[in-house]
Amino acid sequence: MRYSILIPVLLIVFGQVGRSQGAVYTVKGGLTAGFQKWAGFGSNSALFGFHGDIQSETYEEDSPFSLYIQAGFHQRGSALRRQRVLTVSGDRYQLPTNLFIFNNASLQVGAKQRFYDGGWFTAYYAFGLRGEYTISTNLSQYEYINQFYPIYPLDGFTQHWNYGVSLMGGMEIPFSELIEGVLEFGFHPDLSRQYYQPALSNVVDPYNPGSLISLQERRVKNISFELSLGLRFIHKVVYID
Repeated sequence: MRYSILIPVLLIVFGQVGRSQGAVYTVKGGLTAGFQKWAGFGSNSALFGFHGDIQSETYEEDSPFSLYIQAGFHQRGSALRRQRVLTVSGDRYQLPTNLFIFNNASLQVGAKQRFYDGGWFTAYYAFGLRGEYTISTNLSQYEYINQFYPIYPLDGFTQHWNYGVSLMGGMEIPFSELIEGVLEFGFHPDLSRQYYQPALSNVVDPYNPGSLISLQERRVKNISFELSLGLRFIHKVVYID
């Protein structure tokens, strides 16, 4: 039921494609900065990953508005940096950087509005609805330490189906009549949880060996910022009498 809202939107997009004067096909990709808030850790830093998409977009030569559908691969997650623990001898030890990576397949539908034509570029903003599926994670690498100090995320609590919204803005730069470049910035918050873990008790405290702690419930959502570069290929339909 959580994805039922995507069905009518998909029907609208495909219906509009059939009535448009052509279509635009875009290949784009770039860098991702992912953020998450984990209960039990002092602070989380950005995960720097990557993403890539293939997009199909309606085309009306004189219209600044279009609908699109795109599919791609996106890394979500976060990182722990400069974490310190107390060893048995009483010394503080700085842990290596820990990355929490979720490799997601994404399907997005939305609308784009162009609002400025500067001659050598056209500026636009866009809004989309996303559905994602987590293909894999890297959480299994923490299984060994979790046997002794189960404070790191456990792969079994990953929520594989997720959904969210996307807000984007960018520029289309014409290279020729049928080929354009794309520079795009995106903000992609999830509305569902990427990870859910109930509260755990009687856990060994790695900061104070010999003591026990309770871990809070973990309800983790993704927030991602993306920078994309790409190419747009315009396919025009020409009617001949």
